[in-house]
Amino acid sequence: MNVIQTHPTLPEGWTKGAVMALISEVAPHIGLRPARLAVLNYIIGRTRASDWTSPHREPVFFGAQDLAAVELGKTSRQLRTDEAALSKLGLIVKRVAANGARYGRAGLGLILTPLIARLEEFIALRDRLRAERRHLRALKDLRSLRLGHMKRCITILPSSANDDPEIARILASFDKWPRSDALSRLGLERLNAHLKASSDLCNSLDDWLEKRGLSSDQPAENFRPFTQNTREETQTVKTPPAVDNSGRHAEIAQSEPPSSIPCPAPPALTPEESISHCRRRLTHDA
Repeated sequence: MNVIQTHPTLPEGWTKGAVMALISEVAPHIGLRPARLAVLNYIIGRTRASDWTSPHREPVFFGAQDLAAVELGKTSRQLRTDEAALSKLGLIVKRVAANGARYGRAGLGLILTPLIARLEEFIALRDRLRAERRHLRALKDLRSLRLGHMKRCITILPSSANDDPEIARILASFDKWPRSDALSRLGLERLNAHLKASSDLCNSLDDWLEKRGLSSDQPAENFRPFTQNTREETQTVKTPPAVDNSGRHAEIAQSEPPSSIPCPAPPALTPEESISHCRRRLTHDA
């Protein structure tokens, strides 16, 4: 009595193309280098799609090794090394004849059944990696909010903060913050530690401002921005005495009209408008 052998198959809705996409996503985390990933995708792509979903057949690549090496831009020796590495990673099984020959009908060649057997493992790894990326984005967004908060607070510091040792300590710590484009390279542990330190620094600056009746939402009345040079001496400008030019005006009025009409001077901003304009620019630059 013949016993029909069964093999693992892909879940419903899965195709060999979906397997290629899955392996490509998790490749760096299973020790699969780009060059060998290209070999694996080449092998998968040249199997029959139905062999991945039939319990009675295995997906097998039985193409000639020499031809595959040429199409992959490798030597036969390099391709044999890659195949051995894929087998060591548990991604394929190399089943060939004693002379190294491969026959599709005999099921001899590079067997891809291990990929199907480990599919759930790779799906779980992919989902974990995606969750970690989402968590990393959330942490980076939180750091972005704290960075903006620190910049807003710094722009409303009064000139008296120049000589305050607490502000000097806060600004020195702030200068050591990593750049936003370097956060991904910190790793979750160091990034979490940085976020804890950034939260403490924001609280310290908030406490300093609150003790002086200030907040990040409202600058002090007639404040001088911390970013401008506050050590310049105040210069007193005397108003020149008035001069009676009525005679000269009459003389000009009787002469020829000017060739062009002078442009009116722009309206002067009030102190309140100047402060508002300055705050908008600082916020935009941040």
